Amino acid sequence: MLGSAPIGNGPAEWPPEVVAALAAAIVTFDGQRYHGYQMGGACGATCRVEFFGNPADDRYGSDFHHFQVDLAAGTVVNETSVYDLSAFPPVYHEAIDARIRRLDPAQLPNDSLFDRAAWMPPPHYGTFVGLYSATQLAFQQEGEVASACYRIEVTYDWSADRILSVRVVEIPEWC
Repeated sequence: MLGSAPIGNGPAEWPPEVVAALAAAIVTFDGQRYHGYQMGGACGATCRVEFFGNPADDRYGSDFHHFQVDLAAGTVVNETSVYDLSAFPPVYHEAIDARIRRLDPAQLPNDSLFDRAAWMPPPHYGTFVGLYSATQLAFQQEGEVASACYRIEVTYDWSADRILSVRVVEIPEWC
């Protein structure tokens, strides 16, 4: 993997423990290897490694993984955001939304819209995040309407069929 995609200012040979750590972390939502990929980054005191991967059926889009690598220490820190991992069949997106709404409908406001689902990187196989948006309107006294917009992140464990957490983030620029 690293041999065919040099990283800017990176070494010709990467420490085996770094290669093993990256290989373990760069997998699809179901633990498989990517069918097609692009890799890049840059090295200074540490290296930033970026990886765009397509699952075997690339109709589902691409995932974006990024890591900080300390070559001297042989450490890899996965900085991949759940927002960057959504390349999996649409049927999963729909099923995750249905399961979350079935398990705890009170967690989501009535006007919440399902945006998409994302999967969590290793070691959290089978854990997904349902991403919702909602607008809450509040009427002020003089007839003006103020609104607040939210991103609701529901972390869901597929195999246990349970909600692990709910996080609400206000995003004023959406209103």
